[in-house]
Amino acid sequence: MIACLIPIPGLGIFRSITPDVYWMFFIVIPILGFALGGGTAFISAVVAADLGQDQADQPEESKSTIAGIMDGAGGFGAGLGQIIIGGLQNIS
Repeated sequence: MIACLIPIPGLGIFRSITPDVYWMFFIVIPILGFALGGGTAFISAVVAADLGQDQADQPEESKSTIAGIMDGAGGFGAGLGQIIIGGLQNIS
């Protein structure tokens, strides 16, 4: 939950950066990336760990395939989100 709240003030700071203080990009971007990407990595790790514990009778290849598909779906969703953001930017 905290990782979801950290980007809110960070995005406000990001919006207020002027060309005079461009060096702030090097501080704000890693913090936002950590806060936004951390949740995705955490969910993937928890699901992969759960698959490893609950279904011990399944072969390892099927567990890794399921974890890979879930990780790929997360990457596809992130890419789709960027396309949607670009489309919304043209509307406003």
